[in-house]
Amino acid sequence: MSGHPVGSIRGDWGEDRTARACLTGVVDPADPRLVGLLRKEGAPAVWEALRAAGGKTPWQRRAEAFDLDRSLSLVRHADLRFLVPGDPGWPTSWQVLDGDVSHRGMGGSPVGIWVTGPADPARLIDRSITVVGSRAATRYGTHVAGGLGADLAELGWTVLSGGAYGIDASAHRGALTVDGATVAVLAGGLDEWYPRGNSSLLEQVADNHLVISEVAPGVRPTKKGFLARNRLLAAGGRVTVLVEAAHRSGALNTVGWAHEMVRTVMAIPGPVTSALSQGPNDLLRNGQATLVCTAAQVVHDLVIEPDQPRPPAQPRLLDGLDDDELAVREALPGRGSLPAPMVAGHTGMTVPEVLGALAALELQGLVKRLPDGTWALARPRS
Repeated sequence: MSGHPVGSIRGDWGEDRTARACLTGVVDPADPRLVGLLRKEGAPAVWEALRAAGGKTPWQRRAEAFDLDRSLSLVRHADLRFLVPGDPGWPTSWQVLDGDVSHRGMGGSPVGIWVTGPADPARLIDRSITVVGSRAATRYGTHVAGGLGADLAELGWTVLSGGAYGIDASAHRGALTVDGATVAVLAGGLDEWYPRGNSSLLEQVADNHLVISEVAPGVRPTKKGFLARNRLLAAGGRVTVLVEAAHRSGALNTVGWAHEMVRTVMAIPGPVTSALSQGPNDLLRNGQATLVCTAAQVVHDLVIEPDQPRPPAQPRLLDGLDDDELAVREALPGRGSLPAPMVAGHTGMTVPEVLGALAALELQGLVKRLPDGTWALARPRS
């Protein structure tokens, strides 16, 4: 490695942290071989062995060529951080990866994570819900994902997704529209947003919340990298919600990881005529996911583990609504508004019944009447 000692790049990182940072630029994430080597030898010994091996394997050749100084110089973000297991900001929800969880020959905790953004990863990810789906989403899928992201954020949950086109981007945008928290986990280094078409969105997420990667700056996304990234999404969220996905969609890999971790999977049903709804519809038919249509249902159906705090206040407030009030509130979009007659059409209720429910919801601060006479969701009063 050329240049000055890597431990002095951002203060004295120490031998273990520096070795882990270098390994993220060289090894394939979620490779079980690395997990075993780290447990047996420790990161510094693994790194030195790779550099001294004479370039016989891909990892060894990458190690010989890797320069952490050069990798960091690619990044424009002044707030770039590198966290390792045991750091205060390391999400406790990722502890499931320390066990024997594997999927399609992959597994293990990240060697470390690169983070850009002002927020605390543990605080956001440990109270997150993962939303995934097809990149080639339909208008139905993007509409549902955007509303779901907005509503989950308003209920106090972080929207965790992969920053991709389609469902991921819509879920992130939904959370941002209500000033809610969202985290994007990328498969490539943080020196270059991927996909480039989402650069503006990812920049907004990084400016206000967090963008994360387990590979070093300068590492390009690969198929293996995307599959490895999916385990972080499945482990991070309290549940995984699949909005839209074709039969062979990559989003189903995230669902597979969630099943291996014995984590709850939920799915949004879609039109039987749409190939992009085959994934969630099949999961529902086979009993591999819980059917949900709204954020309120997602939160209501959360499986709370004994050692995890229950969501406070807002979910209990929604649970206290009567059937008419809940139906009317769920009929209102996450963004925009509807007139009472249209709400009546969506719910099967009469207009007077809808107006009565809207009045009760307004008194509780859950909906608001706009100047044009339409109705929209409102933040509940604390």
